[in-house]
Amino acid sequence: MIVNAENAILGRIGTHVAKELLSGGKVQVINAEKIVISGAPTYFQDKLRARRNVTNKRNPENVSRWPRVPHMLVRRIIRAMLPYGTQRGRDAYHRLFVCSGVPEGVDVSTATVFKDATAHRLRKSTTIAKVCSHFGY
Repeated sequence: MIVNAENAILGRIGTHVAKELLSGGKVQVINAEKIVISGAPTYFQDKLRARRNVTNKRNPENVSRWPRVPHMLVRRIIRAMLPYGTQRGRDAYHRLFVCSGVPEGVDVSTATVFKDATAHRLRKSTTIAKVCSHFGY
């Protein structure tokens, strides 16, 4: 299954993708840098900054990783929607492929677009690429 994520809300598209992965399908998400996050842009940036700054005093290397690259950040957020602690969740996560832009050989006209995930009515929103640019992408 190929999903075109251009101008789609991150949480809504993530739930559709997670359900498909848990049912045993392979999913490829294209145009990941154009995914929209609803709400004030500074709120999500502050939330992500707080998650990136979490440390472990006992073992500083044992911290959760939050990437700066848009397609890896989308992949990490979808991972949080899966039961990653179980083998079923890990297998589902390995069937997920997220790409920035459109890779060669993929036809955009055949890609799935979820109607309930479009962001045409949002007042306050930002894209994943803009959020990642604040963290050095």
